[in-house]
Amino acid sequence: MRFFHIKSDFSKICSYIIYLLPLALISGPLFSDLFVSILGIFAIYIILRFKEFHYLKNKFIIIFFLWWLYLIILSLSSENIYLSLESSLFYFRFIFFVIAIWFMLKNIKNFLKYFYYFLFFTFFLLFFDSFFQLIFKHNLIFFSYEGGRLSSFFGEEKKLGSYISRLLPLLSGLMIFNSNNLFKTKFLLFFLYLLSLILILFSGERSSLFYYILNVILIIIFVKDLRKFFSISVSVITLFAGIFILYEDNIRQRMIDNTITSFTHKNQPYIYNNNLRVFSSEHQSIYISAYKIFLDNKIFGIGPKNFRIECLKDEYRVVHSYQQCPSHPHNSYIQLLTETGILGFLFILGLFFLIFYLLIRKKLRINYSFQEKNLYIFLLISCFISLWPLTPTGNFFNNWLNIIYFFPIGFILYFIDKNKIKT
Repeated sequence: MRFFHIKSDFSKICSYIIYLLPLALISGPLFSDLFVSILGIFAIYIILRFKEFHYLKNKFIIIFFLWWLYLIILSLSSENIYLSLESSLFYFRFIFFVIAIWFMLKNIKNFLKYFYYFLFFTFFLLFFDSFFQLIFKHNLIFFSYEGGRLSSFFGEEKKLGSYISRLLPLLSGLMIFNSNNLFKTKFLLFFLYLLSLILILFSGERSSLFYYILNVILIIIFVKDLRKFFSISVSVITLFAGIFILYEDNIRQRMIDNTITSFTHKNQPYIYNNNLRVFSSEHQSIYISAYKIFLDNKIFGIGPKNFRIECLKDEYRVVHSYQQCPSHPHNSYIQLLTETGILGFLFILGLFFLIFYLLIRKKLRINYSFQEKNLYIFLLISCFISLWPLTPTGNFFNNWLNIIYFFPIGFILYFIDKNKIKT
């Protein structure tokens, strides 16, 4: 009996760590990385101490472990082994992070309800601080705002839009799951999406705006119960967005004028004479460098985190505005082709199509509730957005991004296991 008490005590402590993780993601990399590491250690302890080996027998977990081992092998065979191992050696902690979330969902009563409360509070705090910064030109901890890109607690990192757009589907699904009054929930959802769009526009993050739009489109397509509501809401929200873009010079310049300029770039003498660019001249030059590296390392790539070294070589260098090579190619799939080869690329591409397949099926047992079915769909949408291939992205192996990538997977595996969904 004492073992079960220990198991319960550890579970409660780690459940609060998961509740606080969205807040930790705002604070910076220190606490979020620490929390994920603690949760990974907790999952390993639970599996070994209480013989919960069924988690390791899950085919998705097995595939993720094979992916990790593949990254280790690539790192050990790369030209810069120690640099590459910085990304790959402890990558396994994200796998056990997924298992920890899955375990909590199975063993902690009302876990989804309490996690929703904490996530909702985190969004409320972020929204309040962002609008405070917008109005008073500094936020609650005195990060200044001088009319450029709004960043709230993220400061110089400029992740406000990314955070909101990537976690918005998860919060939306949990809001519906914990709803006792659908009318009130729809009212909250309307203001959630309206305020989210305003802050994404002020953040100046064009990829985040695309994720927001993609999220809404996927909801209208796949969430039948909310199709009419979101169709009407989007029309109203779009009107508000149009007003902001029309009257806010910074937003119009960043989101429209600079986007057009980036795609055409008539005023800068870059690689080709034609006016069209892939996102921008800078992005295009980086992609060409990455493509040249890929052509010489098609099957296995150059190893995680090695792009910043390889693109300095004369045979891969392309004229661009950067004085030094960037740390990554600014697109996850191009980065994977370059650093992990075709095999690594196919792994993530396969995962993307699997999520799309599950999204199309969206199959749960008939006797499950409206709330549970729709939470499952929103979780799939969250993963689909994170794996979308056709936008500029951050470093695929960045710890902050990986936490957001892996966050919904634990929830999805719980639903797949609970409903015995065939994949």
